[in-house]
Amino acid sequence: MDTDIAAVPVLRDNYVWMIRRGETAIAIDPGEAEPVRRWLEAHVLRLAGIAVTHHHADHTGGVRALAPLLSPEGVIVTSAEAGIPHGRIGRAGEIVRFPGGVELEVLAVPGHTRDHLAYATADGHLFAGDTLFSIGCGRLFEGTAAEMVASLARLQKRDPATLVYPAHEYTAANLAFALDLEPENDALLRYREEVQALRQRGRPTLPVRLGRERALNPFLRLEDPAIRRVVRARGGPPAHDPVAIFANLRCWKDCFVVRVENR
Repeated sequence: MDTDIAAVPVLRDNYVWMIRRGETAIAIDPGEAEPVRRWLEAHVLRLAGIAVTHHHADHTGGVRALAPLLSPEGVIVTSAEAGIPHGRIGRAGEIVRFPGGVELEVLAVPGHTRDHLAYATADGHLFAGDTLFSIGCGRLFEGTAAEMVASLARLQKRDPATLVYPAHEYTAANLAFALDLEPENDALLRYREEVQALRQRGRPTLPVRLGRERALNPFLRLEDPAIRRVVRARGGPPAHDPVAIFANLRCWKDCFVVRVENR
């Protein structure tokens, strides 16, 4: 049975990804409960499970209110520091099986936080939380640049056809930064047009193919001569040090976000 996935917008720019299988659904990162409850009612589905990528409140805020809606055999899988009652901590490499037939592989991807997890289905869907965004990656709140580089490399090795489901609608802002680095990158310029058209229609820009991210996302292109030239031209580190290159890109993006988005 094919995996059916829907986006439920919550809070300012979060998505709760709902994995639908038969008469059941799994909620990924429910930062708010009421929109998820309404979606379940509208589609006449039972909540069979919840999966949390990390402990930040915009990813966990709806879990307690949704827990009573779980079917009797429902499963809550969480990161180590989420502090969710009755939740089981996901372990890297394990397969979590939910009622209704959904199975999620647990991936450890520290960097944004120490406890960050991602979840993948066998048929090519990757729920990346705040580790990998379209044309971006998460801030380093707790982890190190080396950890994030390793985590992104781990995700990058998956099938290029994989559909990536980040937890935030950050694509337009990330494209602004990427084009600040490479203002004449035709592929980025074309992608910006696509993203603008989607947002003007009120549509999500996600999911995105991993292969496209590998080709366009500066944080996945640490070995790309074009990115290395930009970093070197801006006074960055030697071209042979991918972790230092990443750290500079991430630092520049943090400042760029404050200046452009005021957040």
